[in-house]
Amino acid sequence: MKNSVVVKICTGTACYVQGGSFLLDLENKLNSEELAAVRIQGVGCLGCCGDSSGPRPPFAMVDDTLFGGIDIDELTEIVRGKLQDKGNTRQNHE
Repeated sequence: MKNSVVVKICTGTACYVQGGSFLLDLENKLNSEELAAVRIQGVGCLGCCGDSSGPRPPFAMVDDTLFGGIDIDELTEIVRGKLQDKGNTRQNHE
């Protein structure tokens, strides 16, 4: 899908135990219209944990933007914002 949003969720050990496992629940937070326009991928590692001055795990990448230290509600809103920017959803959510 050309206008789809790609979400990569780090499932490496550090991210997984610090909340990344909950980010994988994204598909259950989106309605069917939103879910049809999103590709959710678990990835072994996004390679971000080594930077002690940067954000903390868990990490997720939405399209080409990296987010760290986020929870499932923040990730859901980020994805919904991207979908709206790309014209893939209506304003209201189920």
